[in-house]
Amino acid sequence: MDTKFAVAVHALVFISESTDSKTSETISKTLNTNASYVRKILSGLTKAGLITSASKARDCSLLKEPGEILLGDIYDAVEPGVNKLTMSLSQNPDTDLFICRCEKPVMEKLFKDMENAVNEILQNRTLQDIIDDIHNVEK
Repeated sequence: MDTKFAVAVHALVFISESTDSKTSETISKTLNTNASYVRKILSGLTKAGLITSASKARDCSLLKEPGEILLGDIYDAVEPGVNKLTMSLSQNPDTDLFICRCEKPVMEKLFKDMENAVNEILQNRTLQDIIDDIHNVEK
């Protein structure tokens, strides 16, 4: 995962919770990042039907309630077709060694289990869960 998912979640929380302007410019300022990068993220969220179109001057809004937006939907909107975890084994293990021959299937299973755990979290948590967690941290 790179920062796209985190930026997308931040933007959606901001759109949901802030009383300030909800333009790409405003959101980019809250992240101290480039507005064009934020617009690219917002474009993915728009195409996925999660927000109304955003621009430098036009506010955007959620098209669904936060409790209806799965974290997996957010991830897929900004990282379409990209695995949640990218892990690989050593490129050229010495297959004459027992441990090297046996390590590959064990590690591949571990990587698959890890990806399944990430997918389960993303499919069972919503934007509202993140918003609630943020409010609970402030208490």
